[in-house]
Amino acid sequence: MTEKNVDDVPELIRWYLADPQRTRIWRMISLQPEADTGRTIFSRTRALPERVWEKICDGTGLPLEKGGTHFGHPDCNSWASLLISRRTGKYIPLLPTDAVTKRLLGEILEKIGGLSLVTDDAGTAPWHIAGVLAQIHCWHFAQQSTSCGCL
Repeated sequence: MTEKNVDDVPELIRWYLADPQRTRIWRMISLQPEADTGRTIFSRTRALPERVWEKICDGTGLPLEKGGTHFGHPDCNSWASLLISRRTGKYIPLLPTDAVTKRLLGEILEKIGGLSLVTDDAGTAPWHIAGVLAQIHCWHFAQQSTSCGCL
């Protein structure tokens, strides 16, 4: 991405999202800004990663979480996944953007992150997950009221 084409990003994103069948053809759109990795020859005026991200958010109409995941060089690789209904065309971010849901997701991942889901003869993995999720739900509910009834 350069300053010459960065203003086209919102329209490109809107075009892609306008027809849910396009997700069958293109599963990913990669918009790579010129990044200071030490080997880049920059344009006269470069499109900063923050500006490209702003244009992506403009195109989706969503406040996508830029720092939700990290892969590779931080100036090159920021990404956000959308869950898109091929039937209705509605879409939502894969990662939450509101503080309450972020906190709840963090709590869930903290609990199940080390949970072993190795298959055993008794088929207990789903029960382990259900138990952890029930504990999180009760804990979260208990914070919001004086009596959870399930603690």
